[in-house]
Amino acid sequence: MEEDDKSMKKSIKSRILCFGVAFSLLFAQASVESYAANSTTSKSNTATSSSTSTTTKSSTTTSGSTSKTTTTTTTTTTTKNKVGTKTWKTQKIVKEFKRNGNKIYGEIYRPVGDGKFPGIVICHGFNSNCGYAREFAQYLATKGVVAYIFDFIGGGTNVKSGGNTTDMSVLTEAQDFNVVFNGIRSLSYVDETRMFVMGESQGGYVATYIAGTRPKDIKGLIALYPAYNLGGDYTWMLQWGLIPEKMNFLGMTVGRKYFEDLSKVDIYKTMANFTGKTVIIHGTADYLVPISGSEQAVKTMKNAKLVKVQGGEHGFGVNSTVRTEAYNLIKELSNK
Repeated sequence: MEEDDKSMKKSIKSRILCFGVAFSLLFAQASVESYAANSTTSKSNTATSSSTSTTTKSSTTTSGSTSKTTTTTTTTTTTKNKVGTKTWKTQKIVKEFKRNGNKIYGEIYRPVGDGKFPGIVICHGFNSNCGYAREFAQYLATKGVVAYIFDFIGGGTNVKSGGNTTDMSVLTEAQDFNVVFNGIRSLSYVDETRMFVMGESQGGYVATYIAGTRPKDIKGLIALYPAYNLGGDYTWMLQWGLIPEKMNFLGMTVGRKYFEDLSKVDIYKTMANFTGKTVIIHGTADYLVPISGSEQAVKTMKNAKLVKVQGGEHGFGVNSTVRTEAYNLIKELSNK
């Protein structure tokens, strides 16, 4: 009996060790970008439509008196600006939202002009921040796209949003994404029928989850080295107590909720609901998030393509390939 107990303890310790190694490989980032965001909030120019008002007066004589009937006809036309047809002056606006009392910090980069523009919401990966996509957001604005970058609640050790990292999971990040997505698409200068989503690593997982859960609201999806291999059944680990309430890892502390929520999602089943155009960009030498997950994704989604970055590892950010592929997708679908 004593030997059986020792054997069981040894087995459990072995599983804990394996889990730790797997977890390390899963989430290690090539680098964590820090940034200092401009805290100055600019006022936006919200003029988006031109109206013409025509007044027609008619005179009717009744028993020697004249009564005037005034009819006003208002015609409103809203211009749907195309992407890439000119270079726009741009404006940065610090735009924050809230969810459950926690601040969601974000930045809008917008073209300054009348009419409506397509919009894109861009999210960061595990223990990163919105700074990775700032330059790309600025670039998109010059081309006629309203781009919003933001920090997830509890999404990293260097974010400007509120919340604790121990309360963060892919599902809480999806809730954050829905809040900001709804806010951006409702802006007077954004065309809600031309909305795109983009994300890197875990953010690519979340952006894909959003596309699959609200496919009618999203025109196109861009996923950079998406961590589709996050998904899995962690139930047995939770039952055996192999995942503690809190776990310190790579300078960031996560909680049991992280794994509890991952167990609730079948990302491949979810992504299959999205029939819009998708581009996935993944490095062939990504040892943290194997490209095989993206290869399976393009077989699962009806309208997806995989762009392979030869020799690319995890966390290459918005490089020239990403910039070209993402911009071309937005331009193509926005200008139809």
